[in-house]
Amino acid sequence: AVNVAQQVKQPRGPVRHEPRWLTAPQLQDLVHAVPAHCRPVVLFLGLTGARFSEMAALTVGDVIETRHGLGVRIHRAAPQSKTSSRAVMGSTKTHVARTVPVPAPLLGYVEERTRHGKKTDYLFPSPTGTIWTNTNFRLRAKWSQSLKKAGLTGTRIHDLRHTAASLAIDAGEPLH
Repeated sequence: AVNVAQQVKQPRGPVRHEPRWLTAPQLQDLVHAVPAHCRPVVLFLGLTGARFSEMAALTVGDVIETRHGLGVRIHRAAPQSKTSSRAVMGSTKTHVARTVPVPAPLLGYVEERTRHGKKTDYLFPSPTGTIWTNTNFRLRAKWSQSLKKAGLTGTRIHDLRHTAASLAIDAGEPLH
């Protein structure tokens, strides 16, 4: 007998990770495990579903008043260059702008940033006031150690995007 499965070519490319999401208590544990200057980033990513590169590109000027309260206009992204490791400003992955509401736990933080920051200041700046890259966030957030402390080893920053969707579904919000 011939095993036909042996004739099938393996797919090329990187191994895709299984999507993972955190529960609300797990997100809270992670927020408390990271250093204080990284907490607004983790909360924003875990509650809005924004991509890391979209969060990094946000400025104080992107905060807008909507009929439902404060919102953030996401219309650009700053992914990390694979060649230079620097953030490269460009359009969002889907090339579509959108507005997301500022989550209640971040209202005080965002109001403070808009009150005291210039429109061109990053909304979620690194401790030096510059733009975050994935690499420098993982280092400054002590990501691996923080995950271990929270009991969430193996969680990726991108999993916070899935967390936001999962929490929205649990809250009965429609996803579009």
